[in-house]
This record gives sequence, C-alpha cells and structure tokens, in this order.
Amino acid sequence: MKKAFKKVTAAALAAAMVVSGAPMVFAADDQPKVMLDGSYVEFEDAVPENVNGRIMVPYRAMLESLEAQVSWDQQTKQVTAVTQEETLQFTIGQPEVLITYKDGTTKTTQMDVVPYVKDGRTYVGTRFMAEALDYTVGWDAGEKTAVIVDYNKIFENFDQDFSIMNKLSVADDSIDLTRPYETQMDMNIDVTLYETLVNAILATETGKQCDLSIVGEITALSQGVNTDMVMTFQVNVEDLLNQLSEEDKAEVQQVMDVFGNVEMQIKLNGETGDLYLASDLFSALDETIEENAWLHFNLYELYESAGIDLAEIMQLSESLVAGNTSMKELLMSALEGTASAMTVNAYMEAQSAYNALKAMMGDEAFDVRTSGGTTTYTSEFSGVDIVLAALADIPQQELGMTQAEIDQMVNALKEEMVIQGSISFSERGEKIVDSHIDLTFEMEGFQLSLSGGGTNASSQLSLSMDMQDGLKLTMTFEATSSQTTKTVDVNPPAGATVIELDSTMTGTGAEEVAAAA
Repeated sequence: MKKAFKKVTAAALAAAMVVSGAPMVFAADDQPKVMLDGSYVEFEDAVPENVNGRIMVPYRAMLESLEAQVSWDQQTKQVTAVTQEETLQFTIGQPEVLITYKDGTTKTTQMDVVPYVKDGRTYVGTRFMAEALDYTVGWDAGEKTAVIVDYNKIFENFDQDFSIMNKLSVADDSIDLTRPYETQMDMNIDVTLYETLVNAILATETGKQCDLSIVGEITALSQGVNTDMVMTFQVNVEDLLNQLSEEDKAEVQQVMDVFGNVEMQIKLNGETGDLYLASDLFSALDETIEENAWLHFNLYELYESAGIDLAEIMQLSESLVAGNTSMKELLMSALEGTASAMTVNAYMEAQSAYNALKAMMGDEAFDVRTSGGTTTYTSEFSGVDIVLAALADIPQQELGMTQAEIDQMVNALKEEMVIQGSISFSERGEKIVDSHIDLTFEMEGFQLSLSGGGTNASSQLSLSMDMQDGLKLTMTFEATSSQTTKTVDVNPPAGATVIELDSTMTGTGAEEVAAAA
C-alpha cells in the first residue's frame, strides 16, 4: 500500500503543477511593484520599470531584500552578491552571471536583459536574480506585481513538524524499481441512476431508477515508469435497456453489445510518453480502423498542450516511491510548479496550506500507540480543524474579516459542510507494515467517501459518490503485486499496424506505419 499511497500522493499533488517561468506581462504605462514573502519591497530613490516585458529593479535594494550581502567593484564594474548557499557575480553591461555554490561548483548563465545604469542606479531583472537565489517568482497581472516567495522559509521546520509522516517517504527495501513487478487488480463499479436522471435521459416519466455495473480485471507489468497492461471489463446496462421502447432498445443494444466483453491492451513508455492502445472495441465503433490495429499518441505532448508537465509528475512519483525524494521536496515542488498562477496572496496561501497540513498530518496531530513491537500512528481531523489552523497565522486585517465574522464562518461550516478524515499506518522494525486512509465529505445534496489501505503486496481502495437527484457511484479496487521475471514490453508487436491518433481525431484518414520491433 505504501507504494500505491506514495504514487497517489505524488499524482495528486503533482497534478497541480503547471509550467512556470512565464514572461511578466503588463501595460507599459503601469507602474510595476515587487512583493517578497507577502510584503512589498520599498525602493527609496528609484522605482521598478519594465524592459521588453521584464521587471527591472535597482540591484542593491533587490539583492539585499533577498538576504544577500552585496559589494561593488568600481574599477571592474562588477557586482558580487553572497548568500549562505551561493555567490553571484556579474558585470554591468554584460549578460553573463557566474554562480558559485557553497560546495565549490560553478555555473555560468546569461541574463535575458543586460544590467544597465539609469540616473545613477544599476538595474537588474527581478525574475532572474530571485530565481538564481532559489526563490520562486510569479506575476499577478491584476495587481501589476512581481510576486517572490521563499518556500524554504515556510518549510524550514518541516522535518521537525512532520517527522512521523517522513517515515512514509523513507525508501522501503522491498521496492526495487529497477525490477519488474506484476500487479493483478479486480475492479467493480456500480452506478445507480436516480429517477430524475433516468427521466432526463429517456425524456419520459419512468417512475424508476436504474442500476448499471462494470466489472473488470487488470493485469499490469511495470518497471520504473514503463507499463504493459491488459484490461478486460464488461458493462451491464440491462436495467436501463428494459425501460426503453422496443425500437429504441434495438438501436442502443447494438452499441451496448460491443461493451459486453471488452479487452484492451495498453503500453506506455514512461520515458518518452509514447502510449499505444489496442482493442477490438475500436474497429467495432469505427469501421475505418482495422482489427488488431494499435492507436498511438504521445501522452506527455497531450498534457503539455494543457499546460501540465506530466513527464515531471511521472519522474517525481517514481523518485518518491524509490525514496530519492522526500515529502518536503515533493510538496515544495508542487507549490513551485504553480508559479504562473501566483497572486499577491501566494505567500499567505502557502503558509495557510502548511498550517492546514500540520493539522492533518503534523506530529501533534497523531496519536501514537505501541503494542507487541508494532507502533501505530493515527491522525483524525475535521474540516473545522483544518480551517482554523489555516487561518491561525493570518492577521485579521489581511483576511479582511473581524473575529465575529470568522466565528460566523466557522459556525456556518459546521452546519453546512462535514469533512472528516483519518490517516493511520503501522511500523515494525522501522518498516511500514500497513497504512490506511479514510475521508468523508458531505454538503447539501452531495456525499463523497474514500477508504483505502493495505501493504505493498496487497491493497484495497473504495470510493463512493452520491449526488442527490443524480446518481450514486461506488467503485472498489483490490490489487496484489509482486516481483516477476516477465519482461515489460512498451512497443506493439513487430509488423503491427499503428494508427496515429491525431489522424483519427482530425478525420483525415488513418496514417498507418509499421511499428518498430
């Protein structure tokens, strides 16, 4: 379960990542500002300005705000900025910057805007300098503000605050990602369509609800980020079909017969993003696709078009499971990945998120009990606990709320919404032997519950969602996993027909090529 727990955590957190480093865009006649860790940076006798879409600021005030010791060599026109982690050196009028790290290694890089002198002040690029010193930089277009955040400051006590959760990110020697694993999974999905939805679908008053189901099995071979999977499933909609007229039933039945017993093969090269799919379902639904053909597209390129670096998510997930990435690094990477969406509230929001996480998973949230050589850690939390923790360190003037308004909001939360959850795991001999998570969310007309647990070898997960006057969905998954000597093959069989998926989507006809063996 630990392996699955880490992957779900990485995916969930890393699914928030977007490509950062976008240019700062603003109107030329607007006066840009700079904010550092929630406070505006004051420039006494000069103001930030823009050059080709980059915010330029007086170097000394900026670098000293970033906790660097700054010196100036008049003869060489060279600026030196020293922090605990690195030293930056650059010369006025030249783009090159020499970065010397505390371990003695060096790197030379170039600024996108060359430092220049104006009215006796030397200007440098805000983004470049801040990122060179390991800060995260974003742009709030509405406030015309460059937002700089030092997430290291927020997370500086992470190892002390989350020492218990850190146990989950310690590498388990039973997981060797260089070896192939075989996973067998059974899945059951039950769907109840309530009467209101059935009436809407059938455009008539039925007076009945309908029960649908999907039953399936998955056999997956995986090695690192590569996967070779076979999935079989059956869809049962007999209850819905029985409510149709004979004419409508005959028409829909032809489509549903296709889903009576479906087999699909999926091959993913996690290093390149190439994904191949094969199923008789494709030719049954589209007569232009020949039987035994493989559909191909690049999964990473597809997500990249939506602004998501899925390749980075996959690598981060693998690194976390292998124990090469700590929980702290994972969370900081997730926050840093949101730079392009940062606002002037970014620092406050990150601090609130950290406090909320402490209320759920911090050391003080866990009850610790030891019996028979096994130590069990259990944290139980509620939505009210999380909200109060998130607001704890935010001054009321920044919230824009009085204490009475805060109390009113909390009381409304208690009445209108229920969030309850628990996290537990057991440790024996410094190894995680079991883990479990429960989560319940309720509000008017909606309920959601999640429960899962197990070990590396065997795990279970169930999810239930109930939408009033809509549908109820219940999904259960049971999986077993073990090392295998089987080979993970991420390529279609030699000589197979491969159809580029973009051609089927654009309707220009299937471009068929022979797959490389």
